[in-house]
Order: sequence, then C-alpha cells, then structure tokens
Amino acid sequence: MAKNAAKPFIIHINDMDVEVLGTSFTIQQGKDFNTVFVHSGKVKASFGNQSVVAIADQKIVKDNRTNQLRVLPFNSTINDALRTQIIKIKDMRVDSLAQMLENLYNIELQLAPGIENKKVTSTYLIHSESPDQIIENIALMINATWTKKIITNTSFLNKPF
Repeated sequence: MAKNAAKPFIIHINDMDVEVLGTSFTIQQGKDFNTVFVHSGKVKASFGNQSVVAIADQKIVKDNRTNQLRVLPFNSTINDALRTQIIKIKDMRVDSLAQMLENLYNIELQLAPGIENKKVTSTYLIHSESPDQIIENIALMINATWTKKIITNTSFLNKPF
C-alpha cells in the first residue's frame, strides 16, 4: 500500500516561495530585502530559476533590487533577538552593535574613527523601532550625528559634535 506524501508547506513572499522543511524560522519583509532566518531544521527558498536551502543559524536573503538569493550565516545574538523580538544590549561596543544591525536588517553602517569602541546600553523592540530609529538613538547616546544614503541603504555614524 502506497503512502501519501505530505504536501509541502509553502509561503509566498512577494515573488519568492519559501518551503518549510521541518523547521522554525523568522521572516522579515522589507522594501529592499526579504530575509528568512532559520532557527532550526532547514528552509528552501525559490525565486524564478533560483533555489537555495539554508540550515539552522543561516539566513536566506532575497535582494529585491537585484532579484538574487543568497545564503549567509547569522549569530546566536541575532537568533535570540528574533525569538524574543527584542534587541537587548548592555555595555556593547558600537562596532559590535553595528555588525548586529547590519546582519539583522541587511543594511550597511559605517562608523567614523573613534566611535567603534564606545559602549552603549539599550533595549529595542524589533517590530516597533526601525533601523533608522535605532541608529538615531545610538547617535544620541554617543553624542554623534548620523546620515543615510538612501540609494545604497548605507547609514553613517559621524564623529561626535
């Protein structure tokens, strides 16, 4: 007697299909990027003729500007933030926080010399505060200014006043 195979669970995000392969994951949709963070198991994503598979502690990123799919690693700090939906930092160096925000939001954050070793303590709610709001808050905490280049999705934390 033949067994019926279970139908795959597929989520459609804009033009990208994400197939669940026995896993836990978080999806972030954005104007420039769609990201699937895989917490456990594995996820397959397809777009056009592209198909990629990510396992735990990897993310699938679809760049909506280039329509390319990529698989990239992410760290446990991001995993914890995604599970709780809270970015909680205590005495974290600004360069480490910048790297975390870059990986979480698919942005580029450039730091002026001398800013990287400053430390900050704060808590952010992922779905309530935008990356721009978080960067502005960091700038205020370290007495710096910030600017953003919209075309390249790059933010700059500039030297203190």
